Amino acid sequence: MKITWKTVLSLLLCALVGAAFGAMGARYGDNFLPSLSEMGLNKATIIPLVLISPIIGYFLSVLVHELGHMLAGRIVGMRPLAFVVGPFVWSFHDGRRFPSLEVRGFFPGGFAYCLPSCGEQVSRRQYMAFVAGGPVASLLLLVLCAVGLGALPALYFFPLMFTLLITAFMAVYNLLPITVAGFHTDGKRFLEALRQGAGYRVAVAQFHMSALVIGNTEISSWPDETLKALTQAPEGSPEWRAGHCFRYYQARDAADHEAARQHLEHMTSDIEGLAAFARDGYVQEKLSFQALYEGGLEEAGPALAKIKPTALQDKHSRHQVRSIAALARGDVDAARLEHAKAIAALPKARYSALKPLTEKDLAQLKRLIDSGEARQRSAHFA
Repeated sequence: MKITWKTVLSLLLCALVGAAFGAMGARYGDNFLPSLSEMGLNKATIIPLVLISPIIGYFLSVLVHELGHMLAGRIVGMRPLAFVVGPFVWSFHDGRRFPSLEVRGFFPGGFAYCLPSCGEQVSRRQYMAFVAGGPVASLLLLVLCAVGLGALPALYFFPLMFTLLITAFMAVYNLLPITVAGFHTDGKRFLEALRQGAGYRVAVAQFHMSALVIGNTEISSWPDETLKALTQAPEGSPEWRAGHCFRYYQARDAADHEAARQHLEHMTSDIEGLAAFARDGYVQEKLSFQALYEGGLEEAGPALAKIKPTALQDKHSRHQVRSIAALARGDVDAARLEHAKAIAALPKARYSALKPLTEKDLAQLKRLIDSGEARQRSAHFA
């Protein structure tokens, strides 16, 4: 992992905030923490509570924060797509009013995904409301926990206390204007929106492009100025990578594999510091392209098999990756089965604008499967 001054600063800030909470607990804990006898609890009860309370606190803190983003987005007219908490993914698709739940690969945190209607630019009011929704929800959770500590039975003391401490820590850290693992904190995003600076403009451009990808828009009609704004963002930033990702799709749509390869190289350069799900998503795209269009099946297939499904990966994409991996290890029957599952799942794809590219990928994969089956038959008769 590449260590930068921002990484060091983030770790120092985490340590300082944690030390502050620890010092406060040590200094004032005896003044407000009840004894076990006063709580009516014994050691047999207290140990499981202490062990499970941090998990409950972390889950509730992230869940409420992301729900705050989601609800704020809906209030200002944005369209919810999904929100993620750990391994749980709630998705709005197929016209659902309520989200469906899936359990995916573990993601150590959470995020909410809301977009403007297809083809629309997100307004400054919408953007700021969406960003502020998470911190406001966290503040409300802090108030509820503080009230609950004095009003609820002793059994709830430790879950509430851990939820309060974890939420307070995450709220303070999240309001710092920094970028962590390729993601801007809410504090940084809100500050950029207040200033209406370059960071805000590229964030709005990314919102706009994401809405076009979700909507059923032709790739050839994507606005060039919006894409330029993203690819001209600071190198290595999340928006810069997103810009090259959209350009990659454009190159694929134009059957310009050389340009597609160049954008893939940008997408996957210096990705060690990214969050695992973002890093794996870019690497998976690169390996799939290599396997399908550059004759790198034997090399890319085993590497694809090691990558876990990412948080917002569509079901057809998961089956496509498994099909490539199976074909690389010579299991043609398994490859054909996963290919059929990918085709069956394609109508429910979340990223509608990318369906034509996926259809090309599946057609190319079928040709490779047929070729592999033909080679097996030739070897058998030989």
